[in-house]
Amino acid sequence: MFPHLPVHRMVIVTANTKLPGYSNVSSQNNLRSIGKKNLRKRFMHLVICLLFLSLIFKFLIEISYHEKLAVKNFHKSFRIKKHEFEQNIDPYQDHLLPADSNSSLYSVEDEILDVEIIDLPSETMLLNITHFKWIRNNESLCQKESLFVKILPVLVHTARNHFVERQAIRNTWASFQNYENWSVRPVFLMGEANPNSVPSIRQSEEEKLDHEHLIHGDIITGSFVDAYKNLTYKHLMGYKWILEHCQNADFVLKTDDDMFVDILQFIDMRNNESRIEDSSNQLQQEEKSSVDMYCYEFKGGIPLRCKGCKWHVSLEEWPEEKFPWYCSGWAYGITVDWINKIYLMSYQTKYFWIDDVFIGILMNMAISFFKTEPSFQSLNSLYTFNNKLYLDMCANQSNDLANATRSFGAVVYIARNQNFSKEMECLWNKTLVDKMSNSF
Repeated sequence: MFPHLPVHRMVIVTANTKLPGYSNVSSQNNLRSIGKKNLRKRFMHLVICLLFLSLIFKFLIEISYHEKLAVKNFHKSFRIKKHEFEQNIDPYQDHLLPADSNSSLYSVEDEILDVEIIDLPSETMLLNITHFKWIRNNESLCQKESLFVKILPVLVHTARNHFVERQAIRNTWASFQNYENWSVRPVFLMGEANPNSVPSIRQSEEEKLDHEHLIHGDIITGSFVDAYKNLTYKHLMGYKWILEHCQNADFVLKTDDDMFVDILQFIDMRNNESRIEDSSNQLQQEEKSSVDMYCYEFKGGIPLRCKGCKWHVSLEEWPEEKFPWYCSGWAYGITVDWINKIYLMSYQTKYFWIDDVFIGILMNMAISFFKTEPSFQSLNSLYTFNNKLYLDMCANQSNDLANATRSFGAVVYIARNQNFSKEMECLWNKTLVDKMSNSF
């Protein structure tokens, strides 16, 4: 409606219509002005719409990015630097070659910078082993019989000829099929025989291992030499196995085959996190978060520079004066989520042969990269390394164990000797007696 026109009059405006007080020229100019205003309004609407769409697109990109970081299947892509294998490491040798000494080995800040999106290595890779193979495996070990069962795989580092140690663990603390709805699933991790070993001995050992695996189905063998300085391969192979064949695990325990583990105490600790201490305070339960990792922690560990000793670390292998914070590999518990994060980091740094230190390095890198920290609980007070504390009790097993004083913690080192199985059995029997009597 144009101004100055009476409301009750309807006027059809054409290009030739003459309006009172308006010339044809002014009418056309006015129409053009209105058209320009409408065009500007449409343009502004378009700009606003584009800005809004760009914000939505950016938001979706951020979601996609964070989803990639949180993947539990390690075949997905994420932001990480390509792993450059500067070391000429041969996994089929007992002694690994030193790393390049011209640069500092582990600087978390340097490692995290300058990242790019790549596809993670395929299933045929383990660290720098490009054609890794499972020599022995059990892909169905973590299958659930019931929805209510919680799976607790136990990754046990073992040597090929430790037949006695493995059987002692199977007969004692790893024998529980169902405790508080938890099912313990031990797997024994090892590498292949040294190709330079005596052929007859190697063949006999292989036959024994094949028979053992046929009976128990719990031996995991990877395509690298089973040697002390290859423990990092063994450790990361355990993580790889969890991510490929046991992602449904509710928690994971890692230990060595010379350690007694009070598995009942570990399960009780895990269960206690989900129980309500005060039934009248539901908020307290909701705010309580579960622990991501239990372990014996080391702070400020010093590398041994004694040439010829078992744990000698050269300046070329580790130039720093101290190791970073790390968890001992004796026995620790960890979630599958943090296993995944640590495993992802292993493809962007150099190999270091002390496996628990290397896992600590990867943990620190994961904390920096993923901008999150695990919920951690130190269990240093629960570890026992002095066997004199329990030898008297085990020497008198004929006595009533219920009346004997428990003189050992949740994790106990047992020396490899002729009494290894007996001591393992003694500690387990005492644990069962105390559990039944609720004395601890």
